[in-house]
Amino acid sequence: MSYIYLLLEREFIKTNENIYKIGRSNQNNDKRVKQYPNGSKLIIQTICSDCKISENEIIDLFKRKYIHRNDIGNEYFEGDVFEMRWDINKVIDELDKLSTEELKKRAEEKIIENRLKKNKEKQDLLKKKKEEIELLNEKKNKEKEELLKKKQEEIELLNEKKNKEKEELLKKKQQEIDNLKKSKIEEIALIEKRTIELKKKKEEEFNNLELKIHKKKFEKEKIYGLIVDTIKSHINELVVNSTLNIEESKKIISLKENNNNIDFLQEFIDSEIIINNGTTIKRVIFREKFDSWCRQKGYPVNNLSDKSFSRIMTKKGIINSSAAGIRVYRNIIFRNN
Repeated sequence: MSYIYLLLEREFIKTNENIYKIGRSNQNNDKRVKQYPNGSKLIIQTICSDCKISENEIIDLFKRKYIHRNDIGNEYFEGDVFEMRWDINKVIDELDKLSTEELKKRAEEKIIENRLKKNKEKQDLLKKKKEEIELLNEKKNKEKEELLKKKQEEIELLNEKKNKEKEELLKKKQQEIDNLKKSKIEEIALIEKRTIELKKKKEEEFNNLELKIHKKKFEKEKIYGLIVDTIKSHINELVVNSTLNIEESKKIISLKENNNNIDFLQEFIDSEIIINNGTTIKRVIFREKFDSWCRQKGYPVNNLSDKSFSRIMTKKGIINSSAAGIRVYRNIIFRNN
């Protein structure tokens, strides 16, 4: 014996949902139904000639008429229980009226129909997938184009920004170069101005120095004339009196030897200096004494440099050297010390 049953499981009784399960069984009575969880409710159980064919027919009908809850299972449907019960009985009654050959033929037709249906569903699914893929590719291509366009715009903006920054940098550098040129031109102009002023100043100093040199030369020539006249007068007196002593003779010889340089150094050495080995006189003190002596005598003060003065001292046999970093004349001492 085979049966078709309609069952409300305990789970859906608790949730108060109209979800029912269609099943078939070759077991006697309600033995199969008792295998469901306790508390499940049997709605209908009907005997049929071929439960497999009957179940397939009922499921096909329910798929068209009710909500197929294939999220739970292929045999679960949601809908009105009374209509479901009536539909089950109707399908079984119709099938029971058919002969075995008719059932077999109907089953074969159903198989072919299901295959065609599955093929159609498969084709529809493939078509749908193809359309989805095309839409997806179209969407991707569009997104790709938009992305490329956006990237291109970003690149253009970035290039524009870089070009702008480059122009600003070049402008800034050019401005710095112009400022530097201006500064250098001003410096050069200032240097030229200072050079002209310095040249003018040096020319004035040179002219003043030349004037002083001419003045000193004139004074020296004047003094030289006076000295020569004095010497001639003195020599004449000495010749007249015929009373020349050794000191006066040395003085005349010294004056004759140094009158071209207007130099009274030998007279100072003869009268104020004593040769004494091991002693020294600082050069600066020697010159101070000599200058003071010249003033007392009414002689012009010697304006020679220290180097030139020391060279003359060396010619006169007086050694010029350095002691502890101080320039001195050796082996001489002042007569009054």
